[in-house]
Amino acid sequence: LRLCFSELYKGVQKSKITREFLIRKYYYGILSDYLSDTTNNYIRTSIEDNIISEIPNQIIKPLFDFCFDEKFAMNYDSFRKGRFEIVHKEETEVLNRLRNFLIKNGKI
Repeated sequence: LRLCFSELYKGVQKSKITREFLIRKYYYGILSDYLSDTTNNYIRTSIEDNIISEIPNQIIKPLFDFCFDEKFAMNYDSFRKGRFEIVHKEETEVLNRLRNFLIKNGKI
């Protein structure tokens, strides 16, 4: 999958596909599962190491703005600041894990 997303991003850079298309592919293809509170941590670790770590920094904000609005009706800025008031406890754990991963990897 890492290679597929890399090629899709090249398509965005060459104006062959839209950034919105790429963002939807990331969300519906991978990140919706990652953000699910029923996904086990082994799968999350694999997604972090193989997909999220490779997301270009230029699309982090628009990507996660879309993801968080779609899944939680919140925005990226609230996520970045660690404000998760409107989500359930299990979802807060997933969001904290993602936030810590992105900080550790210089993505936010």
